[in-house]
Amino acid sequence: MKSIGDMINDNERFKKPFNIDDIEKKDPFYADKVADWLVEELGPGFKRRYGCKVARYISRAHLAKLLVTAKERGDKPVRLFCFLCEKELRLRGVSKYDS
Repeated sequence: MKSIGDMINDNERFKKPFNIDDIEKKDPFYADKVADWLVEELGPGFKRRYGCKVARYISRAHLAKLLVTAKERGDKPVRLFCFLCEKELRLRGVSKYDS
């Protein structure tokens, strides 16, 4: 067990990489904001409820990459974006029936 002096002077905790997603996800309306952003970018064909689900499991930076890919490559960007998100969710072990 560490002494109190060691815990106070522990510099290792300051060496951890900074992740902006950790700060964003502390916001209680994070999923809602991301879902609104996705609806704004993809249009009315995108379901806000699905956007909330995706926001819980995939970081906003990664969603932005998927969004760019869907807009550049697809005739139907909403369908391609949803397909890419489903693929990413499967890789993370999230069932498509999880809410």
